Amino acid sequence: MTFSIKQKLMIAFTCVAVVPIAIIMAVVAVQLKQLSISGFVGATTRELAQVDNAMNLFMDGITSHVTQLASDPLLKGVGDQVTSYVDTTEKTLVTPLEDGGVNAELFRLFRRVHDSSPSYCEIYLGTEAGGLLTSLPAEKKAGYDPRKRSWYRKPADAGKLVMTPAYLSGGNGLTVVGLVAPVTGPDGRRTGVVGIDVSLSRLTDMIHGIRIGESGFAILVQGDGTILANPHDPATNFKKMTELDSPAYATLDSIASGHVAVEMDGVDCFADVYTSPTLGWKLIGVIEKQEVMSATRRLTLMILGFGGVLFLLAVGAALWLARIVTRPIINTSEMLRDIAEGEGDLTRRLEVKTADELGTLATWFNAFIEKVHGVIQALAENAEAVKDSGGELSRLAVTMSDGAAEMNNRAGTVAASAEETNSVMADVAASTEQATANVNMVAAATEEMRATIAEIAGNSERARGVTTEMVHQAREVSVIMDALGAAAGDIGKVTEAISEISEQTNLLALNATIEAARAGEAGKGFAVVAGEIKALAGQTADATGEIRQRIDGVRDSSTRSVEGIGRISSVIDEVSELVGAIAAAVEQQSGSTGEIAENLAQASRGLEEVNNQVVQCAGGSGEIAEEMAGVNRSATRFSESSTTVHGRSEKLAGLASDLNEVVGQFKI
Repeated sequence: MTFSIKQKLMIAFTCVAVVPIAIIMAVVAVQLKQLSISGFVGATTRELAQVDNAMNLFMDGITSHVTQLASDPLLKGVGDQVTSYVDTTEKTLVTPLEDGGVNAELFRLFRRVHDSSPSYCEIYLGTEAGGLLTSLPAEKKAGYDPRKRSWYRKPADAGKLVMTPAYLSGGNGLTVVGLVAPVTGPDGRRTGVVGIDVSLSRLTDMIHGIRIGESGFAILVQGDGTILANPHDPATNFKKMTELDSPAYATLDSIASGHVAVEMDGVDCFADVYTSPTLGWKLIGVIEKQEVMSATRRLTLMILGFGGVLFLLAVGAALWLARIVTRPIINTSEMLRDIAEGEGDLTRRLEVKTADELGTLATWFNAFIEKVHGVIQALAENAEAVKDSGGELSRLAVTMSDGAAEMNNRAGTVAASAEETNSVMADVAASTEQATANVNMVAAATEEMRATIAEIAGNSERARGVTTEMVHQAREVSVIMDALGAAAGDIGKVTEAISEISEQTNLLALNATIEAARAGEAGKGFAVVAGEIKALAGQTADATGEIRQRIDGVRDSSTRSVEGIGRISSVIDEVSELVGAIAAAVEQQSGSTGEIAENLAQASRGLEEVNNQVVQCAGGSGEIAEEMAGVNRSATRFSESSTTVHGRSEKLAGLASDLNEVVGQFKI
């Protein structure tokens, strides 16, 4: 899951405000809980301490009476005068008044002390001699010996006043405890033990009357763990806490002082344990946890409510701050998105209102947009230039294609003329061969010339006709050669025009390359196309150079052919003159046979020269045909190159249009 900057700022601002509040609330809640517990512990401890003071005062009064009795002269000098029941064999009623003497006096003393406090249950005395005296009439079992009783042995062994464990009186169901002290005689030796059994009803009533809060109560526990008073559960009285099937009582028995959380009868409670330093008894104050924490709970709810209000305020403040901080960033993001989607208004700028980091961001963003604006504007201008260059290249390509077609037609014409020249040369060769044969025949028949003058005259007339025809054909060949030279000149002009076009194409490709370089990354495609156009222009220049060379060869061949034909014409003229001379000399044939033979030999040599010239002309016309075929192939390649240039220029124009369309999406 991703968050926007606004959401992150809101979370951060809210955490900055809420986390300290939450920590403070948690600390306050914990402190309130501790204060509630401390308040309970403090109040309960003070109340239990007051109960302990009351118990100490109560016990101090009893202790004072026991001490006074132990130090009374009457008891100190009792000796063995107290009635003993050790030797009795049956139950015996204790009757000190009837026994008289010291027994009666001690009984009266005990009764006065007994009647001085309603809490006193019984006052008793046991002597070293086994005597026994009590403040209440009582039956003792046979052989009763007080010296064997725990109430006698403990103070006797300790040599000081002791408190016996509490017990439940069988007669009245009261909780009773005895305070017993040793009695010493005038010589310092122990003579007996005196004690007072005291009802703890005042203490238990006081424990039952203690109210800790609304649900709390107090428990009185003897030093050995025996519960003396438990208003919450009276069934546990006079039971040791360790013997009860309750973890709460076991926990309370294990600690001497302090507070602890326990669960009693399924209810969570706090307990405060206080051990009396004098008596060694435990006073335990118990209260329900819910009551202790009620004030804390109310305060916690109030704090939570206050924290909720602060949280809402913090969220509102965080939202306000996040809007202030993120508004410039959102504006920047919207402008960038507008530009990325191709509908960017590059004339817009962010408003700089602050001098902080957001103001700096807006300033540099405006600078960036300004630079992008300049780049797009320059790109638009370059795109127009590239588009114009592409159009011009396309027009030049069309012109080059037309020139190539014209050159192809001219080459075809020259080739046809060369074929015709070759055919004429074949006829001339045949005629010269025939003339040679005729001259040979004349030479062979020189001896018969005299007899066949008429025949020679006829042959001479035929030879004159042949030479006349040869002159006519030679002139036609000369005219054809002149036309071939003129056609070659026209082709040269076309190649010059093509060369100029290729140079202009090269210049335009160079300009397109420069404009593409100015366009940067956006003009890389134009640079590639311009490079290809430049390469095609180079190929065109090479092709036109080759054509120019071929045309020059055609011109040279045509010139040589014209010169050869001129020489042929001269030879034919000479042959014609010779034939005329033969015709004129027919009449002198008979007398000038030797001269005729010489003239015929000269004619034979002339015909051989004519034949050689004709063969040479035929070879030249063949070369012309081959050159025209090369020109035709070059023209074809030039036409193909022109077509390629035309396609590339159209592609360049298309790319320029696409670039104009892309640039047109921006407002500059």
